[in-house]
Amino acid sequence: MTLAHNAPLRVALFGLPGAGKSTTVSLLTPALEDAGLKVAVVRLAEPLYDVQHAFYERLGTDLAPGQQDGALLNFLGSHFRRIDPGFLVADFARRCDSPALAEIDVLLCDDARPADLDGLSTREFQLIRVSAPESLRRARKAHRGDKTAGQDDHSTELGGEAVVPDFQLVNDGSLEHLEEQVTALGKVLVDQRNDAAAPSSDRK
Repeated sequence: MTLAHNAPLRVALFGLPGAGKSTTVSLLTPALEDAGLKVAVVRLAEPLYDVQHAFYERLGTDLAPGQQDGALLNFLGSHFRRIDPGFLVADFARRCDSPALAEIDVLLCDDARPADLDGLSTREFQLIRVSAPESLRRARKAHRGDKTAGQDDHSTELGGEAVVPDFQLVNDGSLEHLEEQVTALGKVLVDQRNDAAAPSSDRK
């Protein structure tokens, strides 16, 4: 992959709920930071989370830290896209281009959805599919403690199987196996970032 000189790497993870996207980012972030890179996690669905928070706040309650209402997010995601199909990606791109992130080396998105992948690719995001055996993925999803579970067959979740990712990680139940894959991925990303930061005469 060829990047503009000193441009941040842009990496988006996608996969069905329970596959392990957030776990992967929680492992990848310190691996990149240990290599001296500055990392920011930017969530594509931030507008949906904002509305979700406002919804529960208006009811006089709130979700526990990290808890989601999957059914509500499915609803919001489908209607945001119905009203303006390109809004979520455009809003995400604006936030990624914020001056506050100007010194960041790697931008990580842990909540990409199939409907957004084409838009992310055109904005130079590398796509990483995180998958897991179906029974294990469903068990993880059921034990996350969400208010409600989102639908795996909802329109916002469909289409990812046809995407050819830049990298693929298999979260098959062994944290050690996932860590090994993340370490290998981290080394590739560090090399890419260092290559982009080097003077043009020194690039590989």
